[in-house]
Amino acid sequence: MKTNIFTVAMSFLFLASTSVALANTPVGVVESFRGTVVISPDINKPSKSPVTKGMPFYAGDWVSTGADGRVKLKFTEGANELLIGTNTKLQIERASIDAVKNPGTTMKLMEGELRAVVNRRYTGAGTEVFLVKTANAVCGIRGTIVSAIVKGGQSTFAVERGSVSISALQNGAAHGSEVIANAGEFVTVSQDQKISKPSSTTSNDEIKKSIETLKMADASKEAIQFKSTKSSAKPAKEAANVEKNSELSAEQMKLIEQQKELKNKIANPNDQQAK
Repeated sequence: MKTNIFTVAMSFLFLASTSVALANTPVGVVESFRGTVVISPDINKPSKSPVTKGMPFYAGDWVSTGADGRVKLKFTEGANELLIGTNTKLQIERASIDAVKNPGTTMKLMEGELRAVVNRRYTGAGTEVFLVKTANAVCGIRGTIVSAIVKGGQSTFAVERGSVSISALQNGAAHGSEVIANAGEFVTVSQDQKISKPSSTTSNDEIKKSIETLKMADASKEAIQFKSTKSSAKPAKEAANVEKNSELSAEQMKLIEQQKELKNKIANPNDQQAK
């Protein structure tokens, strides 16, 4: 009996220590960012540490962006990517570092917008899911590209590649029948949990614009590893000048060589006559 109690106690301690270790294990890193971005384990206590490129993030972390901010996160599992747009508040509820034994990612989008590039194929069985939840909806992603927008209590999911399943969310659980949206379609869920039929993204100018803005930001190659708009203004300007100068130098090389030849002729007229 004593042996059994000892065994159970040791097992409990092992599981507890494992849980703590996993909780302290990063689930991804910040790939790039711009403007006002805050990543913190407590939404009510923002971290004092500035966001930096390569900075790790953890399951349970909250990510908030300002009117000038956006951030791109890269997950360990599946190398999935998440671009979080401006004026957005989101929590990484769950994310795995073991794609074989314990796969799955769940995030909660409170407000704002995101673009998820899910490279891993998820079966949808058990925890093997990639979910984007809002206050009134849940979107299941199994390997696709989708944008999610929460505005005025309404949730919108727009698919660029693949397909997703969308359900109303009630008391934290999927409620009612699900709707499938395919590439080029979007679905909205109203504040009172009414789901629209899939429609073409080209039929709604506002949604189309939001998708294109997120898509362009995600594909942007500009330097966006600055702490704030104020601090990024000077480096961005300097970078532009460097690029401009490099373009001009190619055009000026020939002129510079001609000027050198002319100076040599003036300085050494006898050499030129000899030739």
